[in-house]
Parts: sequence; structure tokens; C-alpha cells
Amino acid sequence: MARFEREPQLLSMLKHPQIPRLVDAIKTDDTLVIIQDYVEGEDLSAALSRGILFNEALIKSLAIQAIDILTFLKEHDPPVVHRDIKPSNLIVSPEGNLHLIDFGGALTEGETTDHVIATPGYAAPEAVMGRVTTASDLYSLGMTLVHLATQKHPSDLQSDGLTTKWQDHANLSAPMVDFINQLTQPDPNQRYTSLRDAKASLSSNSQLALRSTDSPITLTQPPTQRLSLQRTNGLEITYAPTDGDDQSMPLFIGFMLLGIATSFFELPEKFVVVPTLMVIIGVLGMIASFFGAFAKSTVRRLKIGPTLVEYTDGQESQVWRKGEFRGLKVDSQTERRTLQLSIELASGISVPVFRDATPIEKQWIADSANLALLEE
Repeated sequence: MARFEREPQLLSMLKHPQIPRLVDAIKTDDTLVIIQDYVEGEDLSAALSRGILFNEALIKSLAIQAIDILTFLKEHDPPVVHRDIKPSNLIVSPEGNLHLIDFGGALTEGETTDHVIATPGYAAPEAVMGRVTTASDLYSLGMTLVHLATQKHPSDLQSDGLTTKWQDHANLSAPMVDFINQLTQPDPNQRYTSLRDAKASLSSNSQLALRSTDSPITLTQPPTQRLSLQRTNGLEITYAPTDGDDQSMPLFIGFMLLGIATSFFELPEKFVVVPTLMVIIGVLGMIASFFGAFAKSTVRRLKIGPTLVEYTDGQESQVWRKGEFRGLKVDSQTERRTLQLSIELASGISVPVFRDATPIEKQWIADSANLALLEE
């Protein structure tokens, strides 16, 4: 059976909410048109291209959902091997669900073909030789996670023989590094013995555990250089506005210089005072901008752990212990200036934090911190 004729036959057997449903397959003399449900969203390759940062919480959520899909394929009768797991074949929907697409190269386990599918950087060593199993899909998933964690294509990373050296380019916990390392072992016998074992390794380690209800993910634009994250047993967010945030200072400087330059020209009597007013406005504006920027330059830190939340704003610190807080809330109003990120206390009180962070930054913080709060 020709490769492209195999795809609709396989898709017709696969009934899973995260695999696009086959609607129809129309064959003419030299053309086969496959019609599937449209999956709204963004593939991970496009997300990488526009600069999305994949922190550990997002990578874990992606891994959980991908393993669930691969488990469905493995337990299908007959078992199916996708053979081309990579960022461009994984779409995240607006609801936060991961979808696996492009089954053009898929085979049922044990089926043979002369057509080798081996995307450089993602394909397992045995796949290049034309031998594929579910372990090959696990390897490709592991290399996809490497790309997300390092922001580098696997082919651009150094290697030692068949082992890719990626760890120094990623900011992941030791258990997560071990998890990805086992997925990407060159020898398929050294990878996880089953998909359920792979998922169990995420659940058994407290530093990696995510509840199933937390699997849906959101791809938001990464924060600017003003935000930094550190992860120990929880999450620490540091917000330090830079001098570049204030766009009004150059305007006032230019206004002042224009006033000085204008004073050298001979002006009509009724306009003589204009250069002086321009200089005064420029100087006053510069002073106001300076003190405004100074006020905004206070470094704020929010530490979120399994037992407490601590927020520092300048010299003041507030601490809430486990049982006193519920999480973080993004309060989106119609105007940008009213958007607030708040700590939600068990008592029902909201404490606003990061007031001058941008809406995108606040949403990114909230997404990350809500996941961090669940880590025990």
C-alpha cells in the first residue's frame, strides 16, 4: 500500500480527542486528498520561532500530554508508531490541549516499509536504519523537549558519539534532566521500558509531579529582561524595571535643547518668552521623569514555595504561610492600566503585586506561579 494511502486508513481507526479526526479521503487517478478536523492553535515550532520561553512547568505539561497520546497509539489494536514526533507536528490549542498531527509516515508496529522517515535532530538512531518501535517515538519526544528547553535545534547542539550534549543549555531540575536523558538514550533498550513507566517517573518524583487537571498549557510571550525566575522547591520571581522603560526622558531633553537653540534666534517680541518656557518645561519634565523612573526601579521579589509565599516590595516584606493563601489571580479589566496581578489569600483578600509589569508579563507570571504552588 502506498505511503499516502496508508494514512487515511490509519486515521480512520484512531479515535482520540488529541488526534485530528479523519473526515474524508478523496482519491483521483493521481491525487489523494485527506480531509481532517481543523485544529486551531499554534505548533511548537512556530512558538519557538516567535520566542516563546518553555519553562519547566510547561515542558512537564507537554511531556505528560504527549505520553498520553503515545500510550493511546501503543495500546491501540494494532499498535501504531508515529515515526515523526517533532515540534512542527505538535499543536497547542487555545484551550491548552496538545494535538499530534501528520500521520503520513505512521506504521502499525511490526509493519515494514522501504520509506525511511528520519527528521534530522529528532529521529532515533535506529529510525535512520529503518527500524522503528514505540521507543523511537519516545526518543523523538525527548529531543523535542530538548529543543524546547534549550531554544536550540538538536542538530545545532554538540554531541559525543550518538549522545547529544544539551544539559548546559537548559535551566531544568536534576530529575527533569534525568527524565529527558532516559528518553534520548541512543540504545532503545536503555530508554523507558514502557510509556507508563515514563509517565510514572514524572509522577513518582515530587519535584516533577503535576496533577492531571494541570496538564493544559498556555503559550504566552516570554517576559522581558526585567523578569527572572529561579526554581528551587518552588518559584522565585524577581522584577527589576530597567532605565529603558521610561520613554519620556529623551522627549523632555529634546524639548529643552530645542528651547536653548531657539533662544539664539531673533524672534518677534510676543514669542521671546517661548524658548524660556520650553527650557523650563524640559527641565521640569526631566526631573519628573527621573523621580518617576526612580520610584519604579524598586526591585520586587515574589517567592512561592510549598509552605509559604513571601512578597518583598522595596524594604517591606509580607509572608503568608500554607493555608493562608490560595494562589495568584490576574484581574483583567477593560483598560490595560487596571490589570492587576494579585496574591489571593484564603480570607478572600487580594494583595496586588507587580503593579507596573505589562499584561503579558503578569499573565506569564501567573501561569508559572500557579503551577509552582502545586509542587510539593
